[in-house]
Amino acid sequence: MNVTASPGVRWMLVGSLALNVALVAGMGWHYFELPKRHAKAMYMHGDRFMPSPRLLRQGLPEERHGVVDAVLDRHRPTIRGAVREVFQARGDVHDAMEAEPFDAAALERAFAALRERDVAAASAVQAMLGDLMGQLTPEERSSVTELMHRHHHGRRGGRDRGRG
Repeated sequence: MNVTASPGVRWMLVGSLALNVALVAGMGWHYFELPKRHAKAMYMHGDRFMPSPRLLRQGLPEERHGVVDAVLDRHRPTIRGAVREVFQARGDVHDAMEAEPFDAAALERAFAALRERDVAAASAVQAMLGDLMGQLTPEERSSVTELMHRHHHGRRGGRDRGRG
């Protein structure tokens, strides 16, 4: 009797093959695509280093969008470098946590470096925002600030969520 000729077995083999292909594709996406997404983390919800340029422009009249672009262009190299260093420091922390034998002092040094790089990245973004705010009218500053506040608290369910 030929067991592989059975229609049920064929469907099971096809299903198993499809499941394996999906599993390999998922692993490939995780390995190759996820790091690219983390490189863009300064705009990502979970790891937001700075407000989205789209959000900053949204609070301004269309003819003033160039102000945002010019400020971002000036600060982009510094911010990108700082964010890259944060991700490098996170990798160093990860390596220190998995090291065998475990070295608590090395992990503490990695954490200290990460804290320093987090401060540097935040400082770079804050310098950009200070530069931008200095070029806006009071009405524009108010509009952009309100959008940033609503966006931040709306996503995180902050304390002002119920406020209209």
